[in-house]
Amino acid sequence: MQPLAVVPKSDVPPRRRRILAIDDDDALLDMLVLLLSQEHLDFRAACGGQAGLDMAMAWDPDLIILDLTMPDLDGAAFVERYRRATRSPAPIVLLTGAIDGLAQATELGVTMFLTKPFDLGVLVEVVGAYAWRTDSDTAFG
Repeated sequence: MQPLAVVPKSDVPPRRRRILAIDDDDALLDMLVLLLSQEHLDFRAACGGQAGLDMAMAWDPDLIILDLTMPDLDGAAFVERYRRATRSPAPIVLLTGAIDGLAQATELGVTMFLTKPFDLGVLVEVVGAYAWRTDSDTAFG
């Protein structure tokens, strides 16, 4: 019987989770940058749906926080184009003030949705739960 090979533990730290927030509200994006950059995440924000789509395609985020209602490219169109253009789309947390937010979130097949106005603490908890999960966890798709 041959001895098992010992694989040395890597000194390279794991890649920080990439979180992308897409919204047309600059004040909300600034607040998210302040809150989520403290969570040891690689966090970026894009103002508007098209800018968000461009960043998502170039940067390959692990989680996307997406506003549903934006003037240039709304959340529904973003989801359709993003999923069509990538082999392994990131889970999406939808932010919406729409009365039928649950129906829209279900129709889009997003991972989770939060109704605006939402508690920033809840969003931080959602992102934190995702960011610290292991690849074998399935809580976020």
